[in-house]
Amino acid sequence: MKFNLNDLVLKIPGRLKGKLPVEFNSFKVDSREIIKGDIFIAIRGSNFDGHDFAKDAIKNGAVGIVVEKEVRVPSHLFQYLVPVTSDFLIALGEYARKINDAKFIGITGSSGKTTTKEMASLILQEKYNIFKTPGNLNTDLSLPIFMVDALKEKADFVIVEMGIQKEGDMDKLVRIVEPQISVILNIGESHVEFLKDRNGVAKEKFKIMSKSELSILNLDDDLISKLSKNYNIKKFFFSAKERANLTGKIISFSENNMEVEVSYLGKKYKKIFSFSGFTFFYDMLGALSIGVNLGLELDESLDLVSNFSPIKGRGEIVMLPKNIRIIDETYNSNPFSLKQSIKKMERHKDFLIVIVGDMLELGENSPKIHEEAGRTISSVKPDVLIAFGKYAEFLKKGAAVSGLKNIFDFSDKTDVINFLKTIAIPENSIIFIKGSRGMKMEEFVENIKERFENGKG
Repeated sequence: MKFNLNDLVLKIPGRLKGKLPVEFNSFKVDSREIIKGDIFIAIRGSNFDGHDFAKDAIKNGAVGIVVEKEVRVPSHLFQYLVPVTSDFLIALGEYARKINDAKFIGITGSSGKTTTKEMASLILQEKYNIFKTPGNLNTDLSLPIFMVDALKEKADFVIVEMGIQKEGDMDKLVRIVEPQISVILNIGESHVEFLKDRNGVAKEKFKIMSKSELSILNLDDDLISKLSKNYNIKKFFFSAKERANLTGKIISFSENNMEVEVSYLGKKYKKIFSFSGFTFFYDMLGALSIGVNLGLELDESLDLVSNFSPIKGRGEIVMLPKNIRIIDETYNSNPFSLKQSIKKMERHKDFLIVIVGDMLELGENSPKIHEEAGRTISSVKPDVLIAFGKYAEFLKKGAAVSGLKNIFDFSDKTDVINFLKTIAIPENSIIFIKGSRGMKMEEFVENIKERFENGKG
């Protein structure tokens, strides 16, 4: 169904000044992203007020603005005054979803949302028209605008990442998306600064099931297994054990590929994949579970996923001269994803350098959690461990207690970069790099690449 602005303003209370345009391009909350034909929504944040940028939006081509207080605009443009623009934004997403004939698939988890979404899209597009959230777009500020854009695609299924940070976030996202199929990949210690502990994270994430007809769940996660019993909806479980609807097991793996056996409805299929690690393994099982529930043949889906290329910053392998490999895990980090991704290094035989940045938003337990992370990393016996950030000393302590040598901790990024210039990186080395988004660990990837591109390897 076509988006109708006149219908929208009837559905969402407010006061219209000026005349609504017959056509418009999209909605935006960032004045810098406005192009001709867009409508600007002036959102108030903790450190900014979108109303201060309304004139910039108009200058960039906005045909109208949504505001809480009246702004002087040219007479040919409209403004719609509402009590709270952030509430308008959520109502906008809700309206767009209600007039969309597509079915919605919502994916949440402490890690793996983007990879699972991309794998599921790869599988489903063989049979259906698919539209998906770009990148890691998954918040109540970004999803409403995505829902408007989704109307233009005439998709059969829309795949949406649904990320949370604090209590109440999932309530807003479910109101916007209301996924008929929900997927919960895992419950980790992400955002425990705001959600207290894993139980708080689980409580918030499980709200994704509140409007679902089917929920696809990782049975190997202890909290998912326990809490799913409280929900009386159709459930489909995936697992590395023999007690789920769809099961898989890793037969063999290296740092860049793995052989997996997947079982469903009594049939077993083996496949070699061009990626490796327990994180990818479970993301793949989640994506395959979506596929079989929507009528895709498992063997065909396995063929499609087998050549999946990891996304930049999410396990991508960067090849350098002398067969030196960077495993780029720089997009984000939390205790769960670090533990899962470092496991792929357990059987390494080459010189291993691990560079790890702080895991953020872990609250008062951050020192203890980073110390535990040091012990986890020491189990794969890296030849060099470099810890960076406010909690680097605690990570170093945990690794040292476990008997690891050659540990270096830094609080300043420049010191890390200078140190990297001094260490030898032998032929066939593996360099594993991971940290929270705010640590910008990708700068180390680029620095090392530049070193070899300039012939200084």
